[in-house]
Amino acid sequence: MKLSVVIPCFNAGTFLGEMLDSCINQTLKDWEVIIVDDHSTDGITNELLDYYAQLDSRIKVYIRDREPKGGDTCRNIGMSLVKGEYLMILDADDVVSPTCFENRVSFLDDNIDCDYASFSATSFISGTDPFVHKNKNGMFGRRLGEKPHLYYLLQLQYPFTVWTNIYRFDKVKNILWDEQVTVLQDFDWMVSCCLHNLNHKYASAKECDYFYRTRNDGQNVCADFSADYKCNSTIYLAKKTYDAIKISRDEELIKLFYKFTYLQVYRILLGEKKQNAIKFVNESSYLGNKFSKKMLYIIKRIIRKNTKIDALRISGYFFFYVSPSIFYRRFLYCIRDLILRRGNKFYM
Repeated sequence: MKLSVVIPCFNAGTFLGEMLDSCINQTLKDWEVIIVDDHSTDGITNELLDYYAQLDSRIKVYIRDREPKGGDTCRNIGMSLVKGEYLMILDADDVVSPTCFENRVSFLDDNIDCDYASFSATSFISGTDPFVHKNKNGMFGRRLGEKPHLYYLLQLQYPFTVWTNIYRFDKVKNILWDEQVTVLQDFDWMVSCCLHNLNHKYASAKECDYFYRTRNDGQNVCADFSADYKCNSTIYLAKKTYDAIKISRDEELIKLFYKFTYLQVYRILLGEKKQNAIKFVNESSYLGNKFSKKMLYIIKRIIRKNTKIDALRISGYFFFYVSPSIFYRRFLYCIRDLILRRGNKFYM
């Protein structure tokens, strides 16, 4: 078999049908789709899984049969069942173009020295036609510069992500997803791929072949980093990442890791859980007292008694006291939003 596609699934609802329809309509015929359901509870997902498993024998449905719950466990289960030469790992609520599988497989066939390749992808608003935007410049799967990918990932600048890529399965079959990670899972696995020194290429495709669904119902996985379990996962991931890059003794990478850490504190504070932000900093003692004192000082200034914690206040402090280069866009966006809100009130 040429291509295996692994899709973790939990309460994807009718969006799952759109993804599977786009798989069935592929110009490439030699593929299997392995769906691992994380015990969906919405009813709709279960019915769709039964329907598509009967509709097309290439669609194989499994239920997570061990702990822990989560997408990374489902991905590991799916990868253990792969029979194809190549691997793609997709999200259940997105959509692929009709030529996605064929073009990606052809690229690896033609580039035998390439372990994994990135293709252009863009986003679409749920409820609209994703293919309207197939000819526009992709938001993902494009070169950001000449530095190694790890340099950009540590700044949470994604030149690509897992679903923009196709992999030679034998090169990644032993790179497991860390089942303790509950946030930034794609980041974690991509860092692992970078540390395995896999040979990567950009396909330079003229059209987008993957369409990432954006939703306004608050159900996006990364909508809130401040929840207790996500904070604990972020603490674990940060230490794990630091230990991995420290071995390289690359001073620039270590400096970039501080930027990664600043961004995590910022994200946690946006959820207004000050104790979790303080906990994250206290658990980052491996970065030294200077870092801890600086971040605790900023957090205490932001969360002063009787002061509202909002995005503008947080962004302003991080812009002026941490790093203008990292937070200037976030700060400017907050100012813009404030002006727009006041303008709307004026005209109401």
